Amino acid sequence: MTVSSSENQPKPTVRVTEYVYDTKPKYSNAVVLVHGDHQTGDVWVRKADNTPGWVTRFCDAGFRTFVIDLLYHIPDNPQQPPGREYYGIATNKMSKNTLQTYMTAPRSKSHKVFWPSMGSHCMWPGTGKAGDPIFERVFASMVPEYLDPQERQFNGQVTLAGILRTLEHPAILVGHGSGATISWLAADLVPHRVAGIIAIEPTGPPFTDGWVNDGEKRIYAPTFPDPLSLPLPSIRPYGLSEIPMGFVPPPLPPRDTNQLIQDSAHVGAAGTKGFQPIPFVPSIDPATKAPCYLQDELNGPVRTLPNLQNIPQCVVTGGSSFHSQFDYATVAFLRQAGVPVSHLKLIEDFGLYGNGHLLMLEDNSTEIADRLINWAIQNICNPNTNPQSPDLAPPATMTPQRGRTTQALSADSCCSTWSTIQRQELCAIRPSKFGKSSFNAR
Repeated sequence: MTVSSSENQPKPTVRVTEYVYDTKPKYSNAVVLVHGDHQTGDVWVRKADNTPGWVTRFCDAGFRTFVIDLLYHIPDNPQQPPGREYYGIATNKMSKNTLQTYMTAPRSKSHKVFWPSMGSHCMWPGTGKAGDPIFERVFASMVPEYLDPQERQFNGQVTLAGILRTLEHPAILVGHGSGATISWLAADLVPHRVAGIIAIEPTGPPFTDGWVNDGEKRIYAPTFPDPLSLPLPSIRPYGLSEIPMGFVPPPLPPRDTNQLIQDSAHVGAAGTKGFQPIPFVPSIDPATKAPCYLQDELNGPVRTLPNLQNIPQCVVTGGSSFHSQFDYATVAFLRQAGVPVSHLKLIEDFGLYGNGHLLMLEDNSTEIADRLINWAIQNICNPNTNPQSPDLAPPATMTPQRGRTTQALSADSCCSTWSTIQRQELCAIRPSKFGKSSFNAR
């Protein structure tokens, strides 16, 4: 289904902003920063305390840097999908309680969520609680989600792929949360336009949720629930995503659309095995020896992702984030699919402590950005044509507006290389009814 608008409404747009602090960038590979759910491109422009953010560091290091505001995520131009009730999802904005519980003040004892490292979270500026000026500014910058995950992923994939096609050289994608998922999806579509991927705490884990309930608390730990016990047993049925990717051999097709819809709506007897386009089983991650769900190697071929196999990439995890309890499972899934990926843990690999899920907004985010820039230069940028890792200067005091060029693109222009038929085929297999949306920590 093509995203469109009525004649009386402006077409939905995507905003792309380029930042250049050096008229002659040092590297041919541009950096494209992709935000996640409930966010806008502002998360890359300024930190929580309103000082210059990651875009400044990447520009100072010599990269052309692009910031994207995805479809329906432009803060000063709020648009709603026409007839959004068709999508089966209510307008969903993250609550203040959810934001402070999971991301800005997890050390608080006033909530019913737990993971082992939450008490060490200390890098959020201010109290991290409602009423604090920094918290209120960050909360005010967040936007609702109007579409279900399948629609958001599809729109993000074709949008980002369309933008990448316009760049002169392959780009480095830096995605946060669902923005990392979109980065993988776009790279799967146009691998020749992607030089590398830095996935900041990507949506996960594969096939299931990252938490279980013990009756009183929602607990994040390396003990994941049986997917068949979940209200939506088809969560991330393609491992990284809710929509198909270029697996070889291809994923199993559903018998018909109703099979996938019924599975997603959990119609049928409890415990009935739902449709699995990629059969998976309880497994042990070879690297961490921790439990996870991986492809079933005994009863079928392991499906690989050949379009991602030649792209240098890493997954980045904060030590005090709930993602510290399951990002390893995403890494294990990628490696099983033949994708060489590094897992960069801020504590173990860089000695950076106290970071939560919104690590690019926290007090030590400049140090994190610098470590990732050096990783990108050493592992992604062409050493034959690009200079060695520069000595990064102290954080810039200039405003991140200098050298900014903004362009608003229609959703149709980003997707122009995709036929209406292809879009209809892809969207036809997504569930069309999910009911009222609730936050699922990504």
